[in-house]
Amino acid sequence: MKNTNKNFKRLFDYFDGFLAIDKTVDFILIFLGLFCALVLESYLEKNRANKKYLQILSRVHLEVNVNDHIINSIENSIYDSFDFLNTMTTNIGSNELQLIKGFQHITDIQPEELFKSNDFKSIKMDEFLDNALYSELYERYHELDEIGTLMREKKDILRKLYSIYFEMSMINNSKSMFESADYELAKLLTDYNINHSLYHSINILSPLSVMKIQNEKMLKLLDEEFDALGGNREEFYTAADYLSLSTTSANSKNYLKTISYAETGAELLKKKLNNMEDPQRDKYMSYYGQCHNNIVLATHDLIRIDSTFYKDISYNLKEWEWSGEFALQNTLEYLDYYYRLKNKNKFLDYLIKYIDEFDDPQYFIGRINHWRDFMDSDTVYSILSGFSTKYTTEQWNWEINSNRKWNSSDFD
Repeated sequence: MKNTNKNFKRLFDYFDGFLAIDKTVDFILIFLGLFCALVLESYLEKNRANKKYLQILSRVHLEVNVNDHIINSIENSIYDSFDFLNTMTTNIGSNELQLIKGFQHITDIQPEELFKSNDFKSIKMDEFLDNALYSELYERYHELDEIGTLMREKKDILRKLYSIYFEMSMINNSKSMFESADYELAKLLTDYNINHSLYHSINILSPLSVMKIQNEKMLKLLDEEFDALGGNREEFYTAADYLSLSTTSANSKNYLKTISYAETGAELLKKKLNNMEDPQRDKYMSYYGQCHNNIVLATHDLIRIDSTFYKDISYNLKEWEWSGEFALQNTLEYLDYYYRLKNKNKFLDYLIKYIDEFDDPQYFIGRINHWRDFMDSDTVYSILSGFSTKYTTEQWNWEINSNRKWNSSDFD
């Protein structure tokens, strides 16, 4: 009996020891499980933070990139403003104060929209992992704001100069109606000279040149930050981003980049348009048409700059037409395209389409003399008679043989 009790005791002691070991293993496994879960959560959280940071960097990179093209556009506008101002000053000096394009021209050469900053300004400093890079960007954006302020001041003075010139022109051309015409003209001339000096005292070109260098530095630093995190900024660019870059490149007259960005954007949009149920499909279709519009117009601008440049835009015209975006301008560009190919039959097809669908000679007349050798025929005059706004053959003939010049920007 005693032996039996001892055997049972040994057996219980064995299972107690086994259970103790089993509990220890359970505790270890639980600890390891919790540790792994924490490590995984930390890893996932770090990945989420990195992805969010890469998205922030991509938005800022895009904004800096767009601003780089805007800087070039502003430089072009400054030189155009100088030409406009010199025309007024020369006319005043020669006492030939004929009326010239004014306020709309100033708006065209110096658009209201300046630098982009919404994306950067929406970022909190603690969201930026690299504080030094954030500080550098903050300083650059502050400088852009200062340049924007100077641009607005300069434009306001240019408007005032044109107002003075316009008033001088009106008085000079109606001297017989003003007893004190010479006195008023002298007063206005003094005012003009004061504002002329003030206009030139605002230096924009130097800070713009410095900003171009700083922008290149910013783009390089942002690229290095992407590389350090193993990211690719282009993965975060949307089709709308590429369209924005294409449009700002066109405004800065960088037409090769205009085409490159638009082609990338159109490729992304084409994939989205395959989904017929997408609620944003209409928006994507609009963007798609705008991308192909940019490609066509940039190609025409490059051809005007360099007659040896060639790019087949038949596909772009077709896709643009399919989108329905800017349909009137698309038809005009088709006319220009078939004229360059010397395909008169297709040219006349689109001439009929233009009259049937739009019945608007306003923009058409601006180009008609460019197609002169296609236009002077009884067949064409018969087609032109389809406009509801009636022109005589003599009037059409005058428009066809005029020496008016045109640019694609006249029809945007």
